[in-house]
Amino acid sequence: MYFPLMLLAIFLLLDAMFRRSQHVESFANCFAGLFQLISKGSDRHAFRTLLYRSYMSFLLFAYVILAVQSLTMFDCVELSGRLSLRAFVQIECFEAEWYRYLFTSILGILLYTIGIPALLYYELVKHQFGAGPRAVDVLGYQVMSYREGYRWWDLVILAWRLFVLVILRLMGSVPIAQLVLFLTLLCGRIILQRVCNPYVKPLNNRHDTTLMTLTLVVAVSGVTFFAGGEQAMGAPVTKLLLAICFVGISGMFLVIGLAMVTVYREERHRKTTEEFETEFEVMRAEAGGDDAYTQLVDDHHCTEPTTSLPTAPISGTGLSSAFVKST
Repeated sequence: MYFPLMLLAIFLLLDAMFRRSQHVESFANCFAGLFQLISKGSDRHAFRTLLYRSYMSFLLFAYVILAVQSLTMFDCVELSGRLSLRAFVQIECFEAEWYRYLFTSILGILLYTIGIPALLYYELVKHQFGAGPRAVDVLGYQVMSYREGYRWWDLVILAWRLFVLVILRLMGSVPIAQLVLFLTLLCGRIILQRVCNPYVKPLNNRHDTTLMTLTLVVAVSGVTFFAGGEQAMGAPVTKLLLAICFVGISGMFLVIGLAMVTVYREERHRKTTEEFETEFEVMRAEAGGDDAYTQLVDDHHCTEPTTSLPTAPISGTGLSSAFVKST
């Protein structure tokens, strides 16, 4: 539970070291391998923004784990006629030793379970839900992957995860209600995803819907298996349910793998586009503007790309090689 605070302290230390390296030459030389690399084309503000975005990404990624740890003190189970913590059965709930850890649990709930969604909402409002000038720098490209008007979707995902966590961890004493609520949340998430289609790209919407559907299939198969019992259902039905679970889990991994490949390709294309645009702007500035750049291309007998540069830029390396060959 204290790891995010330790990570925050490390990031603050890095920020202080970076600030120090800009003013004290001897200090900068001690960390030349790190800070001189970062300092090229950068400043303290850009470095601080990078640290903040990295920390935000970590908090969102670790939200479920942090929320689980915060709620551990309220996850009690009855053993031998007494309530004990599920994680530490030696500790009886609502007894003296239990109250020693209560403050830490409440602090975790305020900082993580409630604090992380509150921080995300604050940043979304501050940067006009992705419309602000520095929204991408602070919130990352994930925000821009949602359609305009749905850039609060990460808050919905965090709330959904929290509800699932509460149901699975704190409702173990009423298993029927626990299963019904869990399956209801899964169905509700699928319907909401289909109705809203929050992502700009239809492929991302299909990925999310497919993952939730496969999760529902695996959950229903597992519930049927444990409710009926292996002996009551017989070997054929048991094998069928296990096969459905295996196919569903394999499909989930496949969808996740395809999504990762898609993100990698899009990121590589984005970087290539940015590199070309930067190189093109430098060449145009050196040539003296658009007209001079066109004349320079004609003088060297080069053919400009027929594709519109802003919509489908070509590789900057190819453009440079054309000039080299022509000279």
